Amino acid sequence: LPFVRDEVEFLRKRHQADDNKYQALRVYKTQCRKSEEVKEKLRATHQDLVDRGFMVRFETLNQEQQDIIVGAPFRHYYPWRAVHKEGSVSTPVRIVVDPTATGLNICLAKGEDMLTRIPEVLIRFRCHLEAWCSDISKMYNMLQLNDDALPYSLFLYDESLDEAIPPNVYVMTAAWYGVSST
Repeated sequence: LPFVRDEVEFLRKRHQADDNKYQALRVYKTQCRKSEEVKEKLRATHQDLVDRGFMVRFETLNQEQQDIIVGAPFRHYYPWRAVHKEGSVSTPVRIVVDPTATGLNICLAKGEDMLTRIPEVLIRFRCHLEAWCSDISKMYNMLQLNDDALPYSLFLYDESLDEAIPPNVYVMTAAWYGVSST
């Protein structure tokens, strides 16, 4: 992750701890109060992310990766929410993380804003006889994170989505939407 400031000092001060697990757990419990219909869709969405290898349970990481996370001076847990997208066949319920709420996005470099260049791109596009376009499925998730980013990519989840059952720790192994550097 392209940090532009000392993330450990900043995040420790912001959360008054070596992690923000309490914050992520509070948000997780709000998702456990969703209807059973939403929970079923959440389970399917989460399982798809696991099946694609974008997210894994902490225990399934190799020992070196586990040691990097356990020994990290700060561990960042993404607060996440279910977002409904009516009419979507592929993903009617998405899992959306909120790194702005945790302060993580404040520590990260932002990419170039290409939206202002869209008119220029469209003009060039219209000047040629042929053109093509494509869509990359789950494009952001195709960017694999380096091991040193794993302590900042933690995710709380349990299939039960029951507030009374402590969630497992998952690790996002790929870039994620909402993270400013992505």
